[in-house]
Amino acid sequence: MVTKFLLITLAYAIIIILEVPRLVAQKRWKDLGAFWLLLAPAMIYGYGMVFDLKLPNPTDFLEAVFKPAAMKMESFFGTAK
Repeated sequence: MVTKFLLITLAYAIIIILEVPRLVAQKRWKDLGAFWLLLAPAMIYGYGMVFDLKLPNPTDFLEAVFKPAAMKMESFFGTAK
């Protein structure tokens, strides 16, 4: 587990070292914000997997969001079971 932790930390550190200074130097603040917005959940999920935490499946969230609309469409088109 320690090896996985170190490898994932090294991978994230390399990504940050390669991307952040360039974005700051070019004053691309929106891109930097998007970078952190995408990297933070990836880091949280990655470390959660390393520590064998019970993590929610992203598909479950999407299913919960779209299931009501899908049921209405199925009943409208007559394909509901």
